[in-house]
Amino acid sequence: MFKKLQTFGCSLTSGDDIEDTKDTWPNVLSKNLHLKLENFSYSNASNQSISDKVVAKCDPDSLIIVCWTAQFRHQIYRDNVKIDYNVLTEEDQKVIAQNEEIQFMPKDLQNMISIQRKYINEDQYYKHFLQNVLWLQEYLKDQKIAYLFCYGNSMSISFNNKAWNVKPQMSDNLYNPTRLLDKFPFVKTIDQKYFLDFLQPQKSFWEHCVTNNFELGPTRHPLADGHKYWADYIYKHVVKLFNIKYNNNYATS
Repeated sequence: MFKKLQTFGCSLTSGDDIEDTKDTWPNVLSKNLHLKLENFSYSNASNQSISDKVVAKCDPDSLIIVCWTAQFRHQIYRDNVKIDYNVLTEEDQKVIAQNEEIQFMPKDLQNMISIQRKYINEDQYYKHFLQNVLWLQEYLKDQKIAYLFCYGNSMSISFNNKAWNVKPQMSDNLYNPTRLLDKFPFVKTIDQKYFLDFLQPQKSFWEHCVTNNFELGPTRHPLADGHKYWADYIYKHVVKLFNIKYNNNYATS
């Protein structure tokens, strides 16, 4: 029996550009599933931070939805302060998440990122993301916690693609799970049953919204219609996957 829905992710899950939080996909989904919601997402979160948050907050009686973010984000600690930053930060978006709150990016961090970008290795970023997925998958299965993974941002973003936040990505580019099976055999152990559209990373939440011509907000985040669409998309998959029925306002499987 699921007593609540717990969601984890970045700004696409917390609802940047949304005026009323009741319109975010986690809230719409929780209402459709008749479950209490705990949304642990925050803007600029890295995948490592998302995973750590799942381990810290997951409840055995919950249904866990993890909406993965861009693979080029990092988590670091400085003076016991957690910092999430994106190595692909654009000139007009130099921000970090400091202890899960948005702050301007310090100059020294900007300098560090400029060095990282010179020697970036996209294959390693994809490998690290997939390793992150695998260990969280195994942790949740070991704890017997029901979960579903999905793509929030496109994992097919390339560091030299200047139009990544303007149009959907090509389905055949460097991040291609099928192609990565040969490079990184451990990818075969990622359970596709519990990873929505795993072999189609271009079908992320953001790209679904762009493809369907949903309006985006000032910082290019989906608005209410896009969030409702994504909630319905996940709902159909979750109900079928977990054979969910309803009893006394609780979701059961």
